[in-house]
Amino acid sequence: MDPLKLSQDLAKEMQDVLKENHICTLVYGPPVTGTYVEGKSKIPLFVIVNKFDSTTANIMADLVNKWTDYPIEGPYIAVLQDLEGMSDSVPDELLDVTLNYKLLAGEDVLKSLPQLDREHMRAQAELAVRRYIFTLRWTLTHVLKDYGQLEGYLNNLAFYCQLAIQVYHRLSHPKIVKKEQHLKTFYDEFPEGKECMEILMNYAYGDASMLDREPVDLITCALDTILLPLLRKIDEMGKVPWRV
Repeated sequence: MDPLKLSQDLAKEMQDVLKENHICTLVYGPPVTGTYVEGKSKIPLFVIVNKFDSTTANIMADLVNKWTDYPIEGPYIAVLQDLEGMSDSVPDELLDVTLNYKLLAGEDVLKSLPQLDREHMRAQAELAVRRYIFTLRWTLTHVLKDYGQLEGYLNNLAFYCQLAIQVYHRLSHPKIVKKEQHLKTFYDEFPEGKECMEILMNYAYGDASMLDREPVDLITCALDTILLPLLRKIDEMGKVPWRV
């Protein structure tokens, strides 16, 4: 299906079903660094509404179920108030599509935002990775004696590591969109973390029964070879005094 026609159809249907609650629907794609591939590429969909309540949630859920066969990423939903002050704190998903995708349908209301503050974005990335590290250490101390919970936590750990890699690459390689490419460049830059990340990915998305490492060893390995090295790189991108 032609992505341009599909984007226009989706935007019109969104407006029809949301009625007066609809402000605008932005449909993005393909990525500026690539081409649309039938059956593989996703079209990011971003919807702005006046209010988000149970009625809106039900309408959107019906649409999502209806669009199961469409190559849609999202929809990401925001109320108009969310856009106020967003220039220094743009959500990850929205930042990715606005920086790296062409706008196919809708009026790009984000163009009215002031220029993005790169140092603030770097600080956001650093905060995110530090939070993952703190959560990891807290979880380890609380579930260390429960092997079942410890093994189950590896799914969360794989997700944390993926997000940490993503926020790092948003700063260091802003034109890389696809998550598969994030991993490839991570392996190139941080070869010591490749084995650990591959095990985590296989556990989370492959055959969990094939896990051949103790969960504690894998968790500490992720901390030492993935999260902490990423944090050091992000931290080196900008220094500010603790007190002024």
